[in-house]
Amino acid sequence: MPIKPLLVLATFVALTIPSRVTAAPAAATAGATVSLPVADARVTAKAKEWFHRLQTGEIDRSQLDAQVNSQLTENVIHHETETLTPLGEPISFAFVRTYPVGGALEYDFMVGFKAAKVIELISFDADGKIAGLGFEPARTY
Repeated sequence: MPIKPLLVLATFVALTIPSRVTAAPAAATAGATVSLPVADARVTAKAKEWFHRLQTGEIDRSQLDAQVNSQLTENVIHHETETLTPLGEPISFAFVRTYPVGGALEYDFMVGFKAAKVIELISFDADGKIAGLGFEPARTY
């Protein structure tokens, strides 16, 4: 099933490759044990919550900073709901990496479904407000 283009809000609009990235380390030798990165449980819970909110269209604007709040229009919500709802319930939700973007800290999660994978990008400002929120189709390399 092809995935419709997904929206990226706020700080993700001009996202560039950050100079400092925390990601899963590569194994140096065959058979080496690799520790995968782990996000704070509260961040993971918020990422899951906001995936569900955009699937259902049930938005809690009190959690958003002013920029994301203004960009998250009813049309954008409707588009995201139409795009994410057909994917169904996630079967996996894995933290990928975190890095600074502007004055916020971004977290990327790989969200798996039966027929597709999506990357959720969510960032939080110093006050804990959502300063960026977006989804993009997972790329294969």
